[in-house]
Amino acid sequence: YMFQEGHMASECYFVISGSVEKVIDTDKGEYIDGTIKEGGSAGELCFFFGIKHLHSARASKEGVVALRLARDQFMAILAMYQEDEELVSNNSLANFEASSAAMSVS
Repeated sequence: YMFQEGHMASECYFVISGSVEKVIDTDKGEYIDGTIKEGGSAGELCFFFGIKHLHSARASKEGVVALRLARDQFMAILAMYQEDEELVSNNSLANFEASSAAMSVS
């Protein structure tokens, strides 16, 4: 697993090739809630807001190549570009709200 549901988000991943499965544990076993493909990212919303992961993520059977960004590295980059902090925050919040709305519909 790249990260597991319920653990604090201390890093996020950017998929270079292959894919990542979003896994949710249920009473009936695990449920694959979606796939993150090349160009996508995994764990970024919880990472940005410093909350626990809402699902687990693991490499698909075909495998994955991904870049890992640790929270301390991200905060250092953000400190260098403070004028962009609000833009990043607003974009992350919009993505979070869109994800929450999609989850409440399904």
